[in-house]
Amino acid sequence: MFLSTPRRPLGVLALGLFTVLLPCLPARAQAEGTTSTEPDAASRKKAAEILDAIIDKTGGREARESIKATVSTATLDLVGMGITGKVTIYAADPHYSLSVAEIPGMGEMIEGCDGKVAWGTSLMTGPRLKEGTELAQALRASTFHADLHWRDLYKNWAYLGDEEVDGKMCHKLVVTPREGDPETTYVDVTTGLPHKRVAKAESPMGEMDVETLLSDYKEVDGILTPHKMTQKVMMQEITINVTSIENKKEADLSVFEPPAEIKELLEDMKTDGGAK
Repeated sequence: MFLSTPRRPLGVLALGLFTVLLPCLPARAQAEGTTSTEPDAASRKKAAEILDAIIDKTGGREARESIKATVSTATLDLVGMGITGKVTIYAADPHYSLSVAEIPGMGEMIEGCDGKVAWGTSLMTGPRLKEGTELAQALRASTFHADLHWRDLYKNWAYLGDEEVDGKMCHKLVVTPREGDPETTYVDVTTGLPHKRVAKAESPMGEMDVETLLSDYKEVDGILTPHKMTQKVMMQEITINVTSIENKKEADLSVFEPPAEIKELLEDMKTDGGAK
C-alpha cells in the first residue's frame, strides 16, 4: 500500500514508472492477490496498532512533520534487460510530487501531481492527464508523509495474522482505500518496518498486479527510509536504489509546475467543461 513507503521518495516513482514502461514489458502475469475482508473489532485494532507503530519506528510524528519537502535521487535497473537509468524524485507537503526518470533508449519520463491533478508525459505515451482510479491512486501516492495520514486515506484496515515472507515472519495487513481495490502489506515482526506490498494498479493498459519489496532501510536526519525497492510488474523486475535524500524545512512549489504540454491539456479540459 502507498502508506508503506515513508515520505514517498520511492512510492511516487513506483506508481508512475510502470505505466510508461508497459510497451517494453512481457505479457501480463498474475501476482499474489489481495483479499477483501470485513475486519472484526480485534483485527481492526491490531492493524491500527501496527500502522501507528510504523510511525514511531521511522522517526516519530513530530520529527516527520518538521520536514516539508524532499529531493531524492536514485538509480533504476530493468533486471534482465541490461537497461539502467537515473531518477530524481521531488515531494512536498501536502500533496505535491514529481519524478523525472531518464532511461537510455526510452528518453525522459515525467510524472507529476499537485493534489488535484495528476499527469504524465513520455516519448511512448505523450502527455496525458490521469483519471478515475488511476487518478485516485496517484493522489494517495503523492500524499506527503502518507503513512501519518493512513486513517484519512483508507476506509478499512485489518490484521490477518502472521506469515513467513521471504524468510521473514511478517504481520499481514490488508487496507482498503476510499477508492480502489484492497492492498496488502507485510510488516517485518522483528523490525516493525514494512517489508513487502502487493496491490493492483490502474494504467492506460488496464489493471495490473504490482508486487514491491522494500529493503535497505537507512536513517537520514533521524528518519528511517527504505533505500531499495524491488518491483515486479508483468513478469518484469525493476530495482530502484536511492543514492541520496535531501530533507527540507520549506518547500519550493515552483518545481511542481506542469510542462507546457500538460498545461495545454488542462486548458482544453477547462474549455470542454465550460462548453457542456
